[in-house]
Amino acid sequence: MFNSLFGFLKVLDRISEKELVNIDRTKCLRYLNKHSSCSQCLENCPAGAIRIDGQEIEIDGFLCTGCGICVNICPNPAFSLKDIDPSSIIKASQEKKQLTISCSGKDTDLQVPCLGFINEAVLLRMASEGRKIVLDTSACQKCDYSTTQDTILGYVDAANSVLTCFNNDKKIHLKDDGPSIEPKHESITRKFIFHFSDTKIGEGYSRQSMFIDALKQLDPDSRNSMDASIIPFGSIKVHSSCNGCGICVALCPMDALVIEECDDFILKFRPHLCTGCGLCGQLCPEGSISLEENIVPGDLLKDELNLIDIKRIQCRECGRFFVAVHEQALCDSCRKDKDIEDSFFSHQ
Repeated sequence: MFNSLFGFLKVLDRISEKELVNIDRTKCLRYLNKHSSCSQCLENCPAGAIRIDGQEIEIDGFLCTGCGICVNICPNPAFSLKDIDPSSIIKASQEKKQLTISCSGKDTDLQVPCLGFINEAVLLRMASEGRKIVLDTSACQKCDYSTTQDTILGYVDAANSVLTCFNNDKKIHLKDDGPSIEPKHESITRKFIFHFSDTKIGEGYSRQSMFIDALKQLDPDSRNSMDASIIPFGSIKVHSSCNGCGICVALCPMDALVIEECDDFILKFRPHLCTGCGLCGQLCPEGSISLEENIVPGDLLKDELNLIDIKRIQCRECGRFFVAVHEQALCDSCRKDKDIEDSFFSHQ
């Protein structure tokens, strides 16, 4: 028995001390927006292995247990485990019609580092294939990281809410009355490591991809709406104050927004890529973007949606085409030049 997943992989020379969890800082909200106060990874890390200093995030490889909670809790895919990901669970259990999953200290059909590693997309994906999924949470009560149980219950509730939205009678079940144990987060079995070492489905099969695959099997034409806060997607609304500056498109870390190349300003939205991080609304200089509270799951299966279509006019001063929000005849640049000019010469 090795002291930790980190220690075991270190023996195999598969990772270094700082590579148990990978961080893609280009997806981190704090890195992208210096005014962002997002700290979900820090607040939810049960081992206290994450440190935040301004816009920088670091993970202490000696404290990290490889539970994978940071992977799921981050609004964007900024975190990933070096050798396994949640999609591995789907492939590892494809032939089972009934599956009981527990943390690594329990003897069940499938053991994972922590049940918090299994997000709602994994649960929904397995349930959409007709499987009966049971999470054995009997070890959570004695766990040093018992706060994780709320995260686990949140994923179960989210998956069951989606199933209910689609009038599906399959549900994710919880088992909390079995023989309990003292979980050892500094230990993990060889069985787990070797079981998952070759089961990664591949690049591009993200949490969002798993979720959408599940929707396709449930009912792709459903128009029922559901609470956007419980699923790993977002839906945005663009208000009439939009001036077509395109900052939202340039800064979206998931490429969920795109401008159609034509005479008018047409802002298109790719719902299957949006994670609901809210960065576009935070950085919009006009405050023209807001997140919707509800999402129609069927819209997630569409490639693109039109958010706003605004006619461009030609600036009478410089000849450039621009979006006239206030029916002005000059573009913003020429209007500012004129305001400066008027401030100097208006009294002469």
